[in-house]
Amino acid sequence: MIKIQFKSAEVDDLLKENRTQEAVMVIRNPHGQFLLVRKSFYPKGIYRLPAGGIYGDETPTEALKRELNEEFKVKIELVSKLGVQKIILVDRVEKRQFKSHFFLLKPQEPRDLTKDEEHEDYLWVDNDGLKDHQVKLVSCTEWPDWGQFRASALKYLTDRQSQIGKLYQNQKKGHG
Repeated sequence: MIKIQFKSAEVDDLLKENRTQEAVMVIRNPHGQFLLVRKSFYPKGIYRLPAGGIYGDETPTEALKRELNEEFKVKIELVSKLGVQKIILVDRVEKRQFKSHFFLLKPQEPRDLTKDEEHEDYLWVDNDGLKDHQVKLVSCTEWPDWGQFRASALKYLTDRQSQIGKLYQNQKKGHG
């Protein structure tokens, strides 16, 4: 479990929404690269893993399927659930536990994932690219707290590269 201390009001929307969980989409292409996304309101050069909130009585897997349909509209295969990152979010008044459910996915269709209204831009990166974007998020002066929160997902992913490699090998052999 990690703890993130927010120093600004930029996380207020997350706390006001009573959002306590999200489904994080770890989409890996056949070249071993991971998809990062950028929305129009993000600071320049900032990308992150795609993710979507888990609402009401939704299970993490139900939220994942809904988000995939909303954001990508292409068939993406679930390889495995990687795990759950537990985060304690602390702001000026409140402390809340937040869970990020990580799902390893691969596109089943050759269609380019960059053709989408939800995101301004996409980027495919290798493990070094994940680390570079983690540093960019942590050091982003326009988005200090939110950047720290989103960087934690990239760190979670980079720490699990050997697990991801094994899952893909097992799937290729027909054991996944």
